[in-house]
Amino acid sequence: MIAPSPAPIPRKRARWPWIVAAGFVLTLVAGLTAATYPQWAGPMLLQQIESRGGTRLGATVEIAGIELGYDTIRLKNVHIERPGVRLDFEQIDIEADVDLFESGSIRVIDMHVRGGSLLGSRNALEPMIREVLQAGDLDAVPDERGGLGARVSLRPEQLTVDGVVVDLSDGSSRARGTLTLELISSARSMTWAVSRLVFDLDGRQFVANEIGATLTGGPRGLLFPVELSLEGLGTQMTPEIAIAGTTGVVEFFDASATRIRVDVQGGFGDGSHAVTDSPRKLWSVSGTLHRDLSEGKLAVEMDSFELGRVPEVLAALPLVRSEGATVGGRVDLDLRHGRVRVDGNLSLSGLNVRHPLLARSTVDDLGFDLTVAATFDPKALRVELENLELRRGGVVLRVAGEIVHPPTPSERRYDLRFSISTVACQSVLDAIPAQLVPGLGGFRLGGDFEADLHVDVDFSDLDALVLDGDVDLWKCRVRSAPDRLLASRINGEFVHRVRMKDGRQRTLHLRPGSGDFTPIGLISPMIIAAVLTTEDGGFWRHRGFLPTQFRGALRRNLKAGRVRLGASTISMQTVKNVFLSHERTLSRKLQEMFLTWYLEEISSKDRIMELYLNVVEFGPGVYGVTHAAQHYFGRHPWDITSLEAAYLALMLPSPVRRHVYYCKQKLSDRFIVKLRRIHRLMYSRHRISEEEYLLWKNLEVRFDTEDLRGEAECLDEIESMQAAVGIPFAESGVLRGEHEMLDSPNAPIAGRGATGEFMRRNPRPDVDGRAAEAIPRTQALSDNEDPAMSDAPGVPAMDERDESVAQP
Repeated sequence: MIAPSPAPIPRKRARWPWIVAAGFVLTLVAGLTAATYPQWAGPMLLQQIESRGGTRLGATVEIAGIELGYDTIRLKNVHIERPGVRLDFEQIDIEADVDLFESGSIRVIDMHVRGGSLLGSRNALEPMIREVLQAGDLDAVPDERGGLGARVSLRPEQLTVDGVVVDLSDGSSRARGTLTLELISSARSMTWAVSRLVFDLDGRQFVANEIGATLTGGPRGLLFPVELSLEGLGTQMTPEIAIAGTTGVVEFFDASATRIRVDVQGGFGDGSHAVTDSPRKLWSVSGTLHRDLSEGKLAVEMDSFELGRVPEVLAALPLVRSEGATVGGRVDLDLRHGRVRVDGNLSLSGLNVRHPLLARSTVDDLGFDLTVAATFDPKALRVELENLELRRGGVVLRVAGEIVHPPTPSERRYDLRFSISTVACQSVLDAIPAQLVPGLGGFRLGGDFEADLHVDVDFSDLDALVLDGDVDLWKCRVRSAPDRLLASRINGEFVHRVRMKDGRQRTLHLRPGSGDFTPIGLISPMIIAAVLTTEDGGFWRHRGFLPTQFRGALRRNLKAGRVRLGASTISMQTVKNVFLSHERTLSRKLQEMFLTWYLEEISSKDRIMELYLNVVEFGPGVYGVTHAAQHYFGRHPWDITSLEAAYLALMLPSPVRRHVYYCKQKLSDRFIVKLRRIHRLMYSRHRISEEEYLLWKNLEVRFDTEDLRGEAECLDEIESMQAAVGIPFAESGVLRGEHEMLDSPNAPIAGRGATGEFMRRNPRPDVDGRAAEAIPRTQALSDNEDPAMSDAPGVPAMDERDESVAQP
């Protein structure tokens, strides 16, 4: 029997091929997935960023394209917009840790924004930035259609912004420039800069090549101090001058910029090249201060430099040939409790200034040293001037007092004292640039000069205006004078030539019998009485200057808000008419003041009055009382009545315009009122007798018509003179040179021939000196009424309030 074969032992199935196969398949699938995920995941990621990022930011987010690599993301033409803000970026490159299979996350490591713009309001941008920083991660879950689910971290370890144009505005400010930025989160630091910056703040524009700073964070936020660097900063200070090329640092000690340190240097420009130019460093500002100016110290230094180094500034100022002029100095500012203490000095030399208000020609070599000690209250707009010293040529002018200048004119006040300590008179004359006083060359003075003036103008009470003190020229003595101004010539016979406004010339031979000249003894006392009433009531008493007249004119001009009145005495008017011109310049006024003093020193009052009446203009081309008496009334100056004299005096403020009454042979009602008033004042001030006043007070002025060529022609002459742009001046005066000052008294008569013939036909009667006796020279005022005002701007009639001035 054959035994049966044993049962076969069951064999274990080998699983490794399946494992290998499965592994191969999974590996293949994973490889294919990994190889293709940028293609299939990119659109889904783009959709998630647009939809969920826009929702989180409350903004519209649009991205034109996305390129997804294994560890990079590139977004193209990104547009983000919400109310008040619009961002357009050309390209954003992102380096990321992408793990979509295990952790389902994308963590941004590095983000680089390239090109584009950021537009909008700063107030709208700031909350948007906070929301991005607070958002941290954007969570995305798979949607119903199998969309990408991922956690996206928005906090890159490093952020770089390059070439983004920024244009942000906020109320009265606006900033435009190109932003670069680098943020490293691990170091908690951010470095930023804005190049080609244009910043508008409250109407002032600042421009800069670059402004930037590095910010570092700590556990509690931004670490201070923060240093802001400046490169090429400039701003327009005035229409002519700009601060330019400023470099340095501004350091902030807290987030509110309560305390600031400044250390900057710069130059000057004209504003248009404040950024692109690189001017040499000419000034510096350094120190520490509080933003509210409550505390701090600053030093402002300007090295002495030639103005030729700042051609933009040089071209903008009224200077000529001043490239070699130098300026320099230092000012220290001490800020305490909102007030600024100013201590400093400035040195300026070699300026050649040309300005129509200064002189008719260029004033060469103008310069001075200035020292100041003052306190400024910016809230009250008040300057307490402890001491200001201006030094030139050994002469020191000191100014002290208070200036309050708020926006409301009625609240302003200027209370200042000006003084010059005792100094040689010649030093004062030498300290004045020669071109400012061209007519004074050749004077040599002895003696000492000093001055002390007080001006107090309270605009709330202009009637209380103070203008007093003393300018003591009377201690000066003339050791020698130029030939053209010798006393023997001024007090003798000479030829006076005047150039009229329209260019015509008049010549007056100031000698008896010439037909142009009437000695004072042959001039009606009525004429003298009239001009004293309208022009200078204190003439016989003062020494050329009348301080109360200056005070009255200043008060009225301030009340009027413009120059309506001058303060010229008869002596000053004589100097202007005989030696100078009618130009409105500082040069003329300085020479007028000096020559008035000189004339009072070398001439009698009778001679000054005589010169005045024989050269003053009474109408277009009508110079001197001789021609005026003949022209208007057909009479010798001795025969003029008190009413006619009042008329002649009223012509002086505006001799051309008021000649219209002669042309029309009739006075206006308004002028008649002025005429009656002046006539009455002549009587009330005891310059004419009661009999004379009563005789003429109700009569009319009647003109002689011999010189009238017709009303139309007469009016045409007035119009022509008014339209002329010239300035009347004495051609024979000190401004024309020595050889033209005084002509031979025997030259042919060239005045108004008819008047000369009239004087020869009507010699003055013998009055035995009655003219001098008829004028009271010591009586005080009995009436404070003002005479009639001139209608012509800038050539006023005088206020008569100072006959009580004591005889010096």
